[in-house]
Amino acid sequence: MAQWPDWEVLLGDGDAAVSAPVLQMDATRVVFEWYRPEPPLRLSQVVNPLRLRRAGVECFAGRGVVTGLLTLDSREACIVRWDEPGPEPGHLTGGEKDAAARYEAFLSGWQAWQLLPERLKLTSLDLHSYLTALRAALAPEEIRLAALPPRERPAAEMELLQMWAPCVLAAVDKYHEDFEAVVAAHKTPGEVVEVLVRRLLSPLFLPAPFGHRTFYKPLGYAGDYEMMGMIMRNSFEGETLYAKLVHYWLVQQWAARSVRNRIAHLGVRLREESARAFAAGRKFRVLNVGCGPAWEVRQFIATSARADDAEFTLVDFEANAIQHAAEQAARACHVAGRHTSVRTVQMSVMQLIKESLRAGGAPLGRDFDLVYCVGLFDYLPAQTCRQLTTMFYNWTRAGGLVAVANMMHNKPYRHMVEYLLDWHLIYRPAAELERFVPTGVPREQWRVVGEEVAVNLFLEVRKPA
Repeated sequence: MAQWPDWEVLLGDGDAAVSAPVLQMDATRVVFEWYRPEPPLRLSQVVNPLRLRRAGVECFAGRGVVTGLLTLDSREACIVRWDEPGPEPGHLTGGEKDAAARYEAFLSGWQAWQLLPERLKLTSLDLHSYLTALRAALAPEEIRLAALPPRERPAAEMELLQMWAPCVLAAVDKYHEDFEAVVAAHKTPGEVVEVLVRRLLSPLFLPAPFGHRTFYKPLGYAGDYEMMGMIMRNSFEGETLYAKLVHYWLVQQWAARSVRNRIAHLGVRLREESARAFAAGRKFRVLNVGCGPAWEVRQFIATSARADDAEFTLVDFEANAIQHAAEQAARACHVAGRHTSVRTVQMSVMQLIKESLRAGGAPLGRDFDLVYCVGLFDYLPAQTCRQLTTMFYNWTRAGGLVAVANMMHNKPYRHMVEYLLDWHLIYRPAAELERFVPTGVPREQWRVVGEEVAVNLFLEVRKPA
């Protein structure tokens, strides 16, 4: 990459657009300085439009996804990968190339493929071949099911899917594990692997609802409430038998399993902390930051006799997530005959931090029995995570609990998630989570624990009574 002193990126439209200087750039990605707290940028966020301007003249606009957040000396930088197609060579050089130069650009890109390990090429081709053959083999089954009476089709389809699924999952798992092992062992440029996956494998995975939604991010970011819903439903979803089997494979992977385990872990904490509050003769007050669909809340309402004495405050930056969480909590209350208090607040992390400085340090209140945040730290820089953990601790009553979670890369899943689904996270081992413990908390008051498959780690901090 070259230096680009005359270039800048523009984010947003019209008078609301903000500019940032370009640090590095090529036809696949752009790196730019980003020091503004608003609008916030986080990993796996869609940036659309992202425009390029050179010497005051706009020369390109496209859609991109944030794939990295960096600290360079005293500067913060953001990496955005362009969706295909990215800027043409003429945009990057400021002029049109002749035919010979365009061929040289093509040849250079093609030769990059020679850097790929042969085993990676073979594994990807074998997976492509298997999935293509699977799709063809399922076509006659679709015809057979369509010929059945409508009342018989659902049961017959489910029987077929349940018979095929174990074999399909085992076959795809083998190729997937080989893929992860080869990518981890070789220092192949990520953009080259990404092109291979996008061209060879993406068309075979994106027909699945989970693959499609995760890659295209209709709400502008990965991990939205419906993606989490697909993981929690853990079922066959899609328009065709093939799409349903691929979808089911995706929601069986390590990361998806850890999300379901994470919800179960939170369910245990809700029961334990509500018992402590009940024993003390007070309401059980809970704050959930980055609530998403809040599956654990509706499960608690449905199953716990203490739900009538609980007060939940659910916070998320996204309006659809807040509305969905509120509707599902209300539905759970109606079905179970509960009168649980559920308050929803639409607020971003940066707004929460800013408001905490303005409102005496507690814009959402104090004396919570449990404050937790899961599925959010994976996208945030360490400094922000530490600041939030300290804020949560300050808002917790004496004897209360703070629980924050972050994924760890200890299973073979990361590379396919990034290259295939364009889902990028900040993975942190236990030692990094320990750095988020608020200053002055005694060692015996905190711990780092994992859910069943130990992909999601929890930092749990108990405030001394």
